[in-house]
Amino acid sequence: MRSVAFSRTATKRAITYTLTGAGRIDSLDAFADPDLLAAVGATPYLDDIDAAGLAPAEAVGLSFSVGLPGEVQTSTATPSDVGVLTWTIAADGVPVDLASTSARSLERGGVWPWLSNGALVALIAWGVLSLLAIGGVARARRRRSRHRSYREH
Repeated sequence: MRSVAFSRTATKRAITYTLTGAGRIDSLDAFADPDLLAAVGATPYLDDIDAAGLAPAEAVGLSFSVGLPGEVQTSTATPSDVGVLTWTIAADGVPVDLASTSARSLERGGVWPWLSNGALVALIAWGVLSLLAIGGVARARRRRSRHRSYREH
């Protein structure tokens, strides 16, 4: 895998996921470490592949699968019916582009946004009416206390 990067960009309405990079297998040596190659003295299984009359790219490859969140917007992969993207990378040195983008909406549908907005309006109205009622009671008490004080004098 070469320069594979996964990024996430969020806005108030959606989250966008982006995968970039390339997959490439130059030869069968990619499946062995240098110590193994030195110990064996050759690329493992290369003689068996040659004896079968196959090229390394026909005998060995790699499937790279990714499940991106949300709905896939663009991709160079083969999509599956379960939302997994799969690339087949042959051992021929040809890079395979992994560019893919998916998005997940943050907007919710249905009755809940209307219900929550209605509850907010009702709460604000209740608060305003309560303040008006408290102010009216306080004003009436002040008037009553002034009226009593005039009678006493």
